[in-house]
Order: sequence, then structure tokens, then C-alpha cells
Amino acid sequence: MAGYAVALLVDPLVAGDWASDAKICAYMVGLWLGDVRGFSASATAGVNVLYYGSGTDPYPMPAFTPPALPGGTTLRPPGAANRVFLAVQVIKNSTGYTEAIGQDLRIIGSVATPPPAVPTFALVNLVGGACECIRIDFRKYGYMGVMIESKRGVGGAWENLGIDTKTPFLDERPLLAPTVPEVREYRLRFWHDGAAIGDWSPVQRVTVSPA
Repeated sequence: MAGYAVALLVDPLVAGDWASDAKICAYMVGLWLGDVRGFSASATAGVNVLYYGSGTDPYPMPAFTPPALPGGTTLRPPGAANRVFLAVQVIKNSTGYTEAIGQDLRIIGSVATPPPAVPTFALVNLVGGACECIRIDFRKYGYMGVMIESKRGVGGAWENLGIDTKTPFLDERPLLAPTVPEVREYRLRFWHDGAAIGDWSPVQRVTVSPA
């Protein structure tokens, strides 16, 4: 970005700050967030080992180590993405802006893709203490909400857990048999203007153990 400062009539120091903001945003949403999501699975596995594993030595709690900052990337004040969005507008409004510059800076958006036909969601096992809970993190892609159904146990029927307009949804139902782990299945579909929309999502499963 700094290489186009003169052509875009932008102070080189300002252009350097914009570039730094863009780099730290790319790091956070790429390397850092990817490692965090991977650690989440490891943390869940660690909880299961601590709760139900065997052995006599103290179990060390999993610790998250963030990935190293790439070369040329530095920490920035909050609001980096907002500053990048503003920078893009300034650049595109400059008399020196060309499509070639936009392509090189990768600020020309690709053709928009339609939203998924069904909701996407992730299940998070929150079993612990007195809670035999499953958290459902979902995306509704512009619809008012989602309809959630769940099936429990072998041969169980689908149960309507309700309609949620804001993620996440917390399934706090107790186990069917208080001391027996059970498999729960979940599926979602969009809900809008008082009616269900589209097909059900693919089914996801999770095992819930006694708290």
C-alpha cells in the first residue's frame, strides 16, 4: 500500500499505518483464529481426559500459545478493521486510483456468492458442574431466526426446541437417564416472518455425559 502513496495522494506515514492495520487483521482472522478454533477442540478433549481419564499424575491444563506474528506484522490499536474500511474508501475516491491498483491491493471485491440454502451451526459441549448443556452457535444469513430440532437416544423422535433469533442457543435439557451418556442429534432450518423456510440442515451429533 505504501508503494502507491504518491499516486493516491496519501501521506506515506498514513499509508504505512493502513498497511499495518491490514496485516494485523489478516493475522487475527487467519492464523490466530484458526489456531484458536483448533485449540477449542483440544480443550474439550482435555476436559474429557480430566473428567473421565485414568492415571495418578496431576493432569496439566491445556494452554493456548498464539502463533507468531508474521514478518512485518505488528500489534495495532483497536478498530483496525474500521480503519482499513475507511482507507479503502479513501483510496477508491482518490484521483490517482486505477483498477490495476485496486487489483494489486486486493480491494476489488469478488462476485458476491448467494448465502447457504440452510443454516450453518457448531455444537459446543458445556457439560460440567450441574450442567448437561449443549451450546449451538449458528448463522442465520439475514433471516429472522432459525428453527431447532433435536433427537435423543436410539429411535427417539425429533423434538422442536423452539425458534431462536440470536445466536447462541443453549440446550439445557437433562439426560433421559441421569447416569447414562446419550447421543443427541440436531438439525436447523431458517425461520422468517412467522414461517419455516427451506430445507433442514445436515444433522450433527454430540454425546452428552452425566454432569
